Amino acid sequence: MANITVDGSKNVNFNKQIKVDGVPAVTFTADINTANPDQVNGMTPYINDQVLYKENRTAIKAEITKCEDEVYAEQEKMLAEIAGGK
Repeated sequence: MANITVDGSKNVNFNKQIKVDGVPAVTFTADINTANPDQVNGMTPYINDQVLYKENRTAIKAEITKCEDEVYAEQEKMLAEIAGGK
């Protein structure tokens, strides 16, 4: 009889759109693997609209920082749960 196995992982995914007047200017993505939350993968802002980004980059960068902070807060929570044996 065949030996059948399944490998995989569980990820926490972040997908955010930063919009200017309802128009997507930047898409922010990040992934945290629950088996190894020390590493955050693909924490990347993608510029959807260069003109909107350029005209509003100070405010958009502030929103990107908030997105990053949210990812790091979730990562810290996951690491604390591992350290606490949960």
